[in-house]
Amino acid sequence: MIAGVLYAKWIGKKIYQVPNEEDNGFIRPTQQAAYQEFVELATTREKELPSLGRSLLPIVLPIILIFLNTTLTALELDNGMYGILIFLGKPIIAVSIGLLAEIYALAGSLSRAESLDRMEEGIQTAGIILLVTGAGGALGNVLRESGAGNYIVEQIADLPLPAILIPFFVATIVRLVQGSETVAMIKAASISAPILSQMDVNMALAAQAAAMGSMIFSYFNHNLFWVVNRMLGIKDVKEQIMVWSVPTTICWSVGLVSLLVANLFL
Repeated sequence: MIAGVLYAKWIGKKIYQVPNEEDNGFIRPTQQAAYQEFVELATTREKELPSLGRSLLPIVLPIILIFLNTTLTALELDNGMYGILIFLGKPIIAVSIGLLAEIYALAGSLSRAESLDRMEEGIQTAGIILLVTGAGGALGNVLRESGAGNYIVEQIADLPLPAILIPFFVATIVRLVQGSETVAMIKAASISAPILSQMDVNMALAAQAAAMGSMIFSYFNHNLFWVVNRMLGIKDVKEQIMVWSVPTTICWSVGLVSLLVANLFL
């Protein structure tokens, strides 16, 4: 966290932009002008914002429904009212209900035409994010299905590394090859667990090693790379890497050092 905040302070001086109300994009004025404009915009927006409850409703409602679906399914309670809750908790249904709640809670004071215009703006903004996110996920899937990741992982596991670094570097390689940090963590854990079970290793640190190893250089085959940069309005490739790929790698590096230090004592 400390390394990330320090880097953010530095990169903030290099790439400084604020939302532009006219075209729903971003502008890059001078530092002082941007600060003043940001304060004025925040003050104006604060008066227009809905209450906390109405703002959280479209987010919390689907989460609660999906949680109920998962819990009731696990308990095998699917009769009567339980069955209805399971149906409402299916992800697509739950998110759709959240969308309806959002329309009535956040746009209830708008006319039908204004509500449709706002929804159209949202679709235009989210469309490119969904497109590049899907493309990034597809690229990662192609790399995963090619078998290159499994081969490299097996080679890493056979190297004479300190035991605590086996899950770390396995997760690192998988992340670089196919993009998903979730898959990288699971793959690192499943491959290294049989090896580490025969060694004197702190398994809590080993689990952290698998997690931190998956934080390395996030780039074009990772869907979150596109989500973050598109939401921030960063379009230049060099800046995209500076904004997201570099800080994830810094966290990875600090995690490696922290892991080795913790391993000395634990």
